[in-house]
Amino acid sequence: MIDQPAQPASRPVPDAVESFCSLSEAYAPEARHESLFIEAMRAITHWHLERSPWYRAFAHRHGVDADRLDRLEAVLALPPVHANFFKAHEIRSITLSEVTAHLTSSGTTGQKSQIFFDAFTLGHARAMVDQVMQVRGVVSRTPAHYLVNAGSAFIRRMAI
Repeated sequence: MIDQPAQPASRPVPDAVESFCSLSEAYAPEARHESLFIEAMRAITHWHLERSPWYRAFAHRHGVDADRLDRLEAVLALPPVHANFFKAHEIRSITLSEVTAHLTSSGTTGQKSQIFFDAFTLGHARAMVDQVMQVRGVVSRTPAHYLVNAGSAFIRRMAI
């Protein structure tokens, strides 16, 4: 199954998501940013409901009401989508023209799962990984011929 919206989004991401993803404090106490996290989750759930016919049907089957995501417990109760699902289905809330990176798993079990990134998601994912590595003291500006964090390095290389 291939599922994607009919046209590109008029706005890449909701403001609440951009605000939350722009936080520069890795490992800040949860209570400090909990309300912003809940607001971002409510906004991105609405966004996916609007953009993905598959997610809209999935959410309906599981009784998801984005407007009721008003506390952490409600967010944590959102139904997960198992990684194996993405081995057999191509689901996107963005059009192909908005895809910046298409990443796949190794496929060691015989079938590769896949995920699609737009520019915002890729850029903020890279920035968040870099912030975490900085806090952990892993980042160095000294050139090296090896990778400490292959995922971060791969995302960085893809964004260049």
